[in-house]
Amino acid sequence: MTLSTFRYEFRRRYGVKFKNCILFRNGELYNLDTEESIRFKNLDAALDYEIEGKTIRKFIDEMSMEDLKLTLDGGRGASGELEQSTFKFQDAASIPNGKNDKRDLNSRANTQIKEKSVAAALNIFRKMHLDPEREHAFSVDENGYVHNYVHGDAHSVAIMGGRGEMIFHNHPSGGTFSKSDMLSTSLSAEKGIVASCVSGDHIFIKTHKFRANEFVKAVNRAKMQGLNYDDAVGKWLTANQKKYGYHYEFKKAD
Repeated sequence: MTLSTFRYEFRRRYGVKFKNCILFRNGELYNLDTEESIRFKNLDAALDYEIEGKTIRKFIDEMSMEDLKLTLDGGRGASGELEQSTFKFQDAASIPNGKNDKRDLNSRANTQIKEKSVAAALNIFRKMHLDPEREHAFSVDENGYVHNYVHGDAHSVAIMGGRGEMIFHNHPSGGTFSKSDMLSTSLSAEKGIVASCVSGDHIFIKTHKFRANEFVKAVNRAKMQGLNYDDAVGKWLTANQKKYGYHYEFKKAD
């Protein structure tokens, strides 16, 4: 990817992930493993910084648009417990890069959405893709029009939407958002994400007050109490909406 292309993509996102580090738009470089931050004046000042022996400039040079897609993971699912336990945000499995995902014709979805709205598009997504075998995804604008339609594998799917679009994807094994879901959505230009399963839809929407840097750090270090993973994540996301500037809800299936 050319540096000029990356600059454009970087400006319209909250940040970009390089290996175990995230470079936020304000010049903060955050290490997910050590939880330490380094601050740069701007992107140019960060280009020669090395991560695992490779400069950020080199990462950008080797990058493609595929690497900037949202990588969404199937989550962990709600394993039951008899009493309160502590959980961290987790992913279901090692996550592929999405390069084997298959694009589909947007028209296959759009022709089925008779009432053009986000709610109607989500209803059609549920009818088409509560699939127990693999993940699928739509990117949908505010008028309910599908701009991207992708089929993933059993554990993940990668998709890129436009600024302000919602991303719908299914979790074959059920369950709420994974760590990958939260981090990818936090850094992206998209408005939010839905994880659909048989029991209903987990919905996360960023507001104009969304605090990406702080939210990413909170997700990375969160220790959540609940009866199971879904319960713990739901309680944590509900409790922290105002603090980090987002809306969360679980909408039960009809």
